[in-house]
Amino acid sequence: MLKYMEKSNLKLTIMAIVSFLVCGTLPIVGYGLKGNNKPTEESKSWMKNVDGSKGLDEISMPGTHDSGATRSIADVSGKCQDLPIKNQLEIGVRFFDMRLQQVNDEFAVCHEFINEDLSFDDVLQDCYFFLKENPSEALIMSIKEEAKSVSSSKTFTDGLKAKLDRYEEIMYFGNKIPTLDEIRGKIFFVSRFLPNTFGICAKHGWNGDCKNNSNTFDINNDASLHVQDFYHFSDVSYKIEEVKKCLEYTSSYSYSGERTLSLNYFSGYLDDSFPPAYAVPVAKVMNAWAMDNLKDYSATGVAIFDFINKDLAKEVWSKNL
Repeated sequence: MLKYMEKSNLKLTIMAIVSFLVCGTLPIVGYGLKGNNKPTEESKSWMKNVDGSKGLDEISMPGTHDSGATRSIADVSGKCQDLPIKNQLEIGVRFFDMRLQQVNDEFAVCHEFINEDLSFDDVLQDCYFFLKENPSEALIMSIKEEAKSVSSSKTFTDGLKAKLDRYEEIMYFGNKIPTLDEIRGKIFFVSRFLPNTFGICAKHGWNGDCKNNSNTFDINNDASLHVQDFYHFSDVSYKIEEVKKCLEYTSSYSYSGERTLSLNYFSGYLDDSFPPAYAVPVAKVMNAWAMDNLKDYSATGVAIFDFINKDLAKEVWSKNL
């Protein structure tokens, strides 16, 4: 596993060990973000009360960043969510950010070099049973090839398509932004891999690391995306400003013949502090800011969080009702 580890991640782990030796504890113990996440019937099926003629671009939708990343290294690096996929679905999450690696012709959920001990089959089964029980709902799934395939007979794209075809009943492979009625009971895709054969093509044009600089951009292919993914900064105040700009965009957006789906990431990380810190301290600030300020905006687009909880998800999806 070490051979896949980037230098920055190795440095982070070493710093965590040093922190343990110096401070007597690991830098982050107890995330304190989970809260009460008992689902309600309303949170499981909130889309049934949304006008089905609306496009996905017109719906405020809660989502999760690195949706399957519930494990960490040294309690510092890797973890982005407390809740498993099933629980995320039940509290109202409808956008899932899946990072995958193909190994021996199967797909594992991972976050960089960290294997999350979760198969993509497990994720798809959770989605399948949820959609069968709640046919009014619709999901968006972003898929990124997180690491190169290992010991596999198919390309990532071919292997993935073969996997998804097993769940064809709940798949929507179109590359244009659909209306809600078109995909109730189904999953629509944002494809962050090459070659793209279905969903919104988002590999080309997705900006990489832009430390302490704006990272909001548009992708215009068969369907358009407006993306705020500013994730690497030294002060959370930079992030808040980018989130606000995207919220202003979504609140003033109206469908006028060309659909643009907005993805507004509230996630990010700080790595200049000691002890080192990644997703947790940013999420504590951003999630609290969202609870206090989302009421000031009429629409969020797809609002994507680390360590989402029921109250935060409802703050987003209730804007549609």
